[in-house]
Amino acid sequence: KQDDAMPGFDLLGRAIALEKAGEGLAITEQLPFILRWSVFVMASKESTVGLAGLLEMLSELISYLRILNYEFSDSEAMLFLPFLFEKASVAKGRFIDRYLDLINAVKSDGLIPAKRLGPSVCVAMMENSSQAKAR
Repeated sequence: KQDDAMPGFDLLGRAIALEKAGEGLAITEQLPFILRWSVFVMASKESTVGLAGLLEMLSELISYLRILNYEFSDSEAMLFLPFLFEKASVAKGRFIDRYLDLINAVKSDGLIPAKRLGPSVCVAMMENSSQAKAR
């Protein structure tokens, strides 16, 4: 369940705070693992508290990456963004706005340029998504 990942959300929040204070580079060095773990948590059985924690942690992570002017590699984008888009397409209630805010943050500030977003993520989503809304 997503609730089981709550300690991980706290740990990542502290790691982001430490990096903002100039102490270490754990987030950027371990980003592929963080994205993989985030996808695993997204795919876990949803709970309201767990999903809220996940979305808050992803918002902090994306905000921090935007501060660094970080750009996702193709492999990072393919690992993370299709799952984010897929989950956003079936989100309900208050969570849809939070998912859409995350997607807008990823698209708008250069985490992945539009010229790479289309071919590497959107085409794959259209070909492989089981959700009509995601396509």
